[in-house]
Amino acid sequence: MNILSIKNVCKQFNNNVVLQDVNAEINKGDMIALVGPPGAGKTTLLRCLNFLDPPTSGDVYFMGKKITNKGLDLTRRKIGMVFKESRLFSHLTIFENVALGPLQYFKISRQQVTENTMNLLRSVGLAEKANLYPHQLDEGQKLRTAIVRCLAMNPEIILFDDSANALEMTMLNGVTQVMKNASQAGKTFIIETSDLEFTTNMANRIFYMDSKCILEEGRPDQLYTNPKYRQTKDFLHKLISFSFEVNSKDFDFVELYGGMEKFCNKNYVDLKKAINLQLLIDEIITNIILPSYASCLLNISIIRATDTIILTVTYKDKEENILNKADNIISVKMIRKYATNIKHTFIEGINTLYVEV
Repeated sequence: MNILSIKNVCKQFNNNVVLQDVNAEINKGDMIALVGPPGAGKTTLLRCLNFLDPPTSGDVYFMGKKITNKGLDLTRRKIGMVFKESRLFSHLTIFENVALGPLQYFKISRQQVTENTMNLLRSVGLAEKANLYPHQLDEGQKLRTAIVRCLAMNPEIILFDDSANALEMTMLNGVTQVMKNASQAGKTFIIETSDLEFTTNMANRIFYMDSKCILEEGRPDQLYTNPKYRQTKDFLHKLISFSFEVNSKDFDFVELYGGMEKFCNKNYVDLKKAINLQLLIDEIITNIILPSYASCLLNISIIRATDTIILTVTYKDKEENILNKADNIISVKMIRKYATNIKHTFIEGINTLYVEV
């Protein structure tokens, strides 16, 4: 069942065109990941959908009815939004922040509101914080409160302005489970995110925004394996890979290992695999490649279906598998021990060593 229609929506601020002819049909129960490079208009689109920033032209239809400036309070109760900043009322407790809306707008007893509020707080691990004030919470806890405050109003559609990315890692699964349950109950989510776990395991559709519009949309497996546009392919590849160029023996190892750690955390890589990956990089780059070559390009990617990490190291030379040439026998043995598979290719003067973890 179609719940939201976006028809030729354009938005500009003075002479700056941010959205140009955005079109989409959104079904009840959809869990949509809105992705794209910075400046693609993702946040602006979300704000247009509930008229926080009304479109300059074009229309948005909610359940077949055109959204206008009239009756916006009711519209925004049906189309809720969670912002990057929690925007909690500082003078109210966490319980009061969540319960305020239902007490004001719903014709149900205070006892029922209390029960519903505590159930929501319990679902995201905040029941014991109910009587605290926002300044007594960390940023992740504030954001979880903002999420359940939105859910407490029982909206049909929930818009998330990059909120999932701001959650602390330890609580992400609990919050996404709440979202999944709400989706299965018919709630619709549109979430601006660059979180790989969400786009692959939670979303049933991905909207890729570029060139001021929704350039491409489809199922996660469809867009990851067979995108129509080069921009989509390049962007999604960046979500699931990390590259680093080594130009000398004095390369910035802090940046390399910091980037590797961020990649592993972002993609929920098992700790043992992450440690093995760092050991492999240490041995391959420091003890095998750099004694023979001035530079190389390192890339780390992940095959989500099998959770296999692929480490590739490319270097220019005649056809030569550096592991067969290396004098450091101990390092070669360690590499073969920690890798689950190794292969070498040579194409147009480029050697590539593939190491699976």
